[in-house]
Amino acid sequence: MKEQNRGGNVGGEFYINREAITIESLIEDNKSSEAEARRLKWEENRENKKLTLLNTCSDARIITPDPTSSVVVRSIAAGRNLEPFAKLIQHKSID
Repeated sequence: MKEQNRGGNVGGEFYINREAITIESLIEDNKSSEAEARRLKWEENRENKKLTLLNTCSDARIITPDPTSSVVVRSIAAGRNLEPFAKLIQHKSID
């Protein structure tokens, strides 16, 4: 069951009665039909070599454009050396 929190200032907007993230809510979301459809779409994009590699900052506020067609490497200020990710960058599924 999802818990309700009253108030809070997040991202400059005020939310009243927003849902708290719990283990149960994460599991429920992961098993949803929407999540399954997104996993299938990601797998389809991987098989068709249509994934885009994104190097972004690890800031949680950054939202990637389309999670069904991307692979994300996150680091502080996106300043990480990408050499350890060479195999990923050169992978046949990455566009």
